[in-house]
Amino acid sequence: MIIRILAFFILILLTSQNSEAQNDSIQNQTAKQSDFPWFAARHPRTARFCAGINYGAIWAHNKPVYHLAQSHPVQVFGEIHFRKLEQLWCKNFRAASTGVNITYIDYRSKVLGKSIAAITFLEPWLRKNTSFRIGTGVVYNTHPFDLQSNSTNLMLGSRFAMVMHCQISRTFCYRSNFSRAKYPFLRLGVGLTHFSNGAFSQPNSGINNFFVSAGYCFGEQGHEYAYKHPPKLPSDSLSFSIASSFSVVEKFPVGGPKYAVYQIQGRVRYRVGKLSRLQTGLDWMKNQSVAAEIKEQPQLGTQAAVLGIPFGHELLISQKLSMITELGVYIYKKHQLHPGMYQRYGLHYQLWPGAFTGIMLKTHLGKAECLELNIGYQL
Repeated sequence: MIIRILAFFILILLTSQNSEAQNDSIQNQTAKQSDFPWFAARHPRTARFCAGINYGAIWAHNKPVYHLAQSHPVQVFGEIHFRKLEQLWCKNFRAASTGVNITYIDYRSKVLGKSIAAITFLEPWLRKNTSFRIGTGVVYNTHPFDLQSNSTNLMLGSRFAMVMHCQISRTFCYRSNFSRAKYPFLRLGVGLTHFSNGAFSQPNSGINNFFVSAGYCFGEQGHEYAYKHPPKLPSDSLSFSIASSFSVVEKFPVGGPKYAVYQIQGRVRYRVGKLSRLQTGLDWMKNQSVAAEIKEQPQLGTQAAVLGIPFGHELLISQKLSMITELGVYIYKKHQLHPGMYQRYGLHYQLWPGAFTGIMLKTHLGKAECLELNIGYQL
């Protein structure tokens, strides 16, 4: 939950800064080139490589996993950063880079075993040499829960799981005596990763790993790049969309049957800046595992279908990709298995004009309900 709240507020801050910058003239932007980080290159496309080590601590977010939170994971990582200054997302997010991170994690625990994570990320710059990263990906776990051989691993219920990742870093560089250009060499940071399979398999308490990071970076950097006025995103101030989603979840006990989750989502979106939309609407949802639970225990409720009203924010990363953060309230719910509020986090991608797809994680506070695959149309 903490990683989602932290990422949401920092991205809102970036959005507000870039919305104000939209009104700057080309001359002002050129005059402010020194405000951009040292990496802004004379060549519009650059690559940078980093490798290092992380030292972490597992957060015991509920009592059943206290016995697993005593270890301190050691992580070894390698990553590559790409920057294309002509791209819209790069200009709008303060010369942001995208990249791929591969991390090997040793939990130093016989129960948790080891993991290998592959993470894609977007890394805008908060200020000179200080950056914020948010990413997602997939992780492979060597010792997931097994009823016979590893029954105490309540954090990892499957070999594969999804990753949510955020990190704040400070990069230090040196100046060449020959070219007078600046080159990176040391990167320090703090971050958090969350592993979860979205209730596809039980148990699914997930792992929250706080860590400190130190790494060595290399890759040629040139002189500052003279930015041109970035192109504008589409100026649709008011839009409507409808989407449907499908999920599969596992019902307790562990190894129990899997059930489908169906949803229909209607949205009204209003543009409030170059990079932001506010949205609300109506959600209809039916979780078949809840229906099975009610059938077994009628005292828990009478109906599995629910209605909710979401309130959310859409961060427009590019003309096709956006990040969704929502907080919803149930207005019709006839069972006691979920609390009165829900959250949803994920990505939308435009397939062609009007049509989009996406992947979303729906949760109730820190407990995941399902991982949604959706498809929809914007009117």
